[in-house]
Amino acid sequence: MIGPSKSIIHYVSPGGIVIPLSGHGVIGEPGFWIGNGPDGLGHIDVDSLFDSGALDEGEDYVGGVVDHAELDIPIHILGESNADFQRRKEFLKALIPRDRQGWLCAFTESTGWRMLATRRGSFKPAFGSDPALARGATYDTVFIADKPHSRTKDDEDEWQNKTGAGSGVLYLYPGPEAPGWPKFVFTGPGRLRLMYEGMDVTIPVTLAAGREIFIDTDERVQTIRERASMSADRGRNLWGLMKAQHFPNPIPRGVVSRIRFQVTGASTHTKLWATVPQRHEGLL
Repeated sequence: MIGPSKSIIHYVSPGGIVIPLSGHGVIGEPGFWIGNGPDGLGHIDVDSLFDSGALDEGEDYVGGVVDHAELDIPIHILGESNADFQRRKEFLKALIPRDRQGWLCAFTESTGWRMLATRRGSFKPAFGSDPALARGATYDTVFIADKPHSRTKDDEDEWQNKTGAGSGVLYLYPGPEAPGWPKFVFTGPGRLRLMYEGMDVTIPVTLAAGREIFIDTDERVQTIRERASMSADRGRNLWGLMKAQHFPNPIPRGVVSRIRFQVTGASTHTKLWATVPQRHEGLL
């Protein structure tokens, strides 16, 4: 049971092991605890870009660059004995590898759960006494986030051609702080046309029943693949058939996007599912 007015922070290892770090139990009992002065839980750093001209006064703002983030979190590790403390320390360190990502997860009553993929940067002890005798110590732990925006549950919407109209509208909201690139899964039969945010894109394949198309509009990895419905394989790449068509525009932050679509040759089995990530500046 999550208590009122508490920030809950968990770390989830790449293998799925959950380590409570804040908002649980009684401070002073053996375990793991976030210490005083954690840095990076509530913000991200943005480097501003400016353009200047010769003999001009000042500079013109161009935009911002978001690099990787480093969260500096002191973690108290306390055991029932020195041997137990050493075991707990090695256990926690092994759960935060450098070559794979785990998740820092935070909950408050007002924001719900937010998650951030992280890896270990450093794990530096601050010994207050001889570590061979101590039952615990504080470790200044640096978590590195390759992509520093935290995530909440993705927004999603779905349509099925129950009326036989072959057209409809979906609504997606990327949240108030960052734009979002939607993903779609179109289940045949039919040929899909998407219209939103100033774009009008027709997928250049007519699907048979039992086939689906996966569409990722992210400008860095735009993908269109055909495969059998509910299949886990990668399927056939359709990007070469798109010619000059692509998805240049994300859904703007703070906007509920109205995604219109038409399906030629649809049946009552035709479906369209859509989702967009909701990203935030900070876990708390």
